[in-house]
Amino acid sequence: MIITLLILGLYFPSIQYNQIDVSPNFFLISILIFSFCNNDYKVILLGFFFGLINDILLSTYYNGLLTIIFTFFSYISYRANFYKNRILVNPLNITLLYLTIFLFYITRYEDSYFFYITYSSINTFLSFIVLLLFDNFFRISKKHAKK
Repeated sequence: MIITLLILGLYFPSIQYNQIDVSPNFFLISILIFSFCNNDYKVILLGFFFGLINDILLSTYYNGLLTIIFTFFSYISYRANFYKNRILVNPLNITLLYLTIFLFYITRYEDSYFFYITYSSINTFLSFIVLLLFDNFFRISKKHAKK
């Protein structure tokens, strides 16, 4: 499943809205799913690895900054996994996803905060839909529910 999300992250066609990329971030979705399924430090290593992939292959802006953002996102999602109620689509995950995407837009574009908020919201909404589809298709929350 993580491999599927990695392939989608690399080869998914770009969704443009006013010539701004608002495609779902499959790397962040895969980190969320992996942190939901596994409660160990491998989540942080996966975030670091995905950040390196984004820095080397996909991004030409601020080399190394995306690696730090991905690693921080994976650390927070790993730590939050101890306290949440084992539902993949919860407000904490969506808020964390939104804040990380907001940071991506701040590092990529130079514009007003209204721009950042608008496009971060659109991107988070699309990522949320993909997360819901993966959760319903693979039944991730059902498999890893607290018993």
